Amino acid sequence: MENFILITAALFTSTLSSMIGMGGGIVLLGLMAILMPQGYLVIALHGMIQLIGNGTRAFVFKDAIKKNIISNYFYGSLIGLSLSGLIVFFLIQSFDVKTANDITKNPSKEINGTITVSYIP
Repeated sequence: MENFILITAALFTSTLSSMIGMGGGIVLLGLMAILMPQGYLVIALHGMIQLIGNGTRAFVFKDAIKKNIISNYFYGSLIGLSLSGLIVFFLIQSFDVKTANDITKNPSKEINGTITVSYIP
């Protein structure tokens, strides 16, 4: 039943995005957070759904894509991807995280209402 609800939600939020141009992804993320208790699965599944939806849209409208914009954006995205990959790698190494279950919220480390995510051995 949960799968049916998620597939239906993906269809309706995709329709919302196509009609007004935005908002469907964040609505889907909220619905998935309510239906799925594992937070890391929500992010991974949402990313796959968005990748497939946006990839399909790009394929359908491939003639309208301006190639010069893509080439200008590509080099900056490579730099950002490399830097974020290094940051994630060093964070995993420094906190010695083996699985996503090792990452927990520590309420004693609240700073001005912001909960920091840390590894608690």
